[in-house]
Amino acid sequence: MRSWDESKLTTELLKAVEMAGYETPTPIQMAVIALGLGQRDVIGISKTGSGQTAAFVLSMFTRTSCLPMSEENKAQGPHAFIIAPIYSEI
Repeated sequence: MRSWDESKLTTELLKAVEMAGYETPTPIQMAVIALGLGQRDVIGISKTGSGQTAAFVLSMFTRTSCLPMSEENKAQGPHAFIIAPIYSEI
């Protein structure tokens, strides 16, 4: 994946990406989104501010929005689990 158009994100998410001002995906976004949409477990490590949280969330929303919802499976999950450190200066 070299551009948002190649990302296979949903149309709604691509509109949100554009509205957020993301012009091109960062290296971590290119890797994580491609792997995440391929139904792969992903561990991504990169510098703060490089877009890794957006990468995880965008691929997760795309994958989970395609899952069929029925009475039998609506309580199944979780379908995604994200652990991200929070950094704050005190």
